Amino acid sequence: MLSLEFRVKRLERQLRFYRLISLLFLAGLLALVSAGAATGPPDVIRARRVEVIDRRGKAMVTLKTTRNGGVVETLGNDGRSGVSLGAGSNGGYVAVRDDKPTLFPRVELSTDDTGGLLAVRNWQGFAVEIDRDGLSIAHTREEGGLTRIDARIVLAVTENGGHIRILSATGEEAVTILADEHGTGVISTFSRQGAKAVFRPAK
Repeated sequence: MLSLEFRVKRLERQLRFYRLISLLFLAGLLALVSAGAATGPPDVIRARRVEVIDRRGKAMVTLKTTRNGGVVETLGNDGRSGVSLGAGSNGGYVAVRDDKPTLFPRVELSTDDTGGLLAVRNWQGFAVEIDRDGLSIAHTREEGGLTRIDARIVLAVTENGGHIRILSATGEEAVTILADEHGTGVISTFSRQGAKAVFRPAK
């Protein structure tokens, strides 16, 4: 049987050993913390794609690139895009979509080669747009991956004054109402064969 004195000395040696290990571990931890504090956060984080996921591992927010530039996109539970903010071929855009698989977003704010575009579209195909032509009220439908305009009313301002254009379902001009260079109101109507009738007040 080991003597009490021997057992006490053995415990003291073990205690010194564990104390040395603890001190070495603490010294290494302090070195790592001080190194991180000295360098600070990284100046640049680089990745091809960044995703914010939910508890099931599904991406809810993505930060990615396309051929036109960077895109930030929020996704719904069905995986479809909800809101997109990014760079298009002619500049920036903001697109808001619903849960329907439509070609164009329900709300769009973007730029093209002529300036800005603001569009609001509903489920029935009615759209209000502000673009290079002016303020448009249109009825549209998606067909073969394209948007077809069935009818359109365009409100615009020219150097002479106000200008209203009413287009037929085939996209042809049917009626125009405008102010001419003399400040006279003019109404023009067009037939499908191209005939034109102009009405203006008598002098």
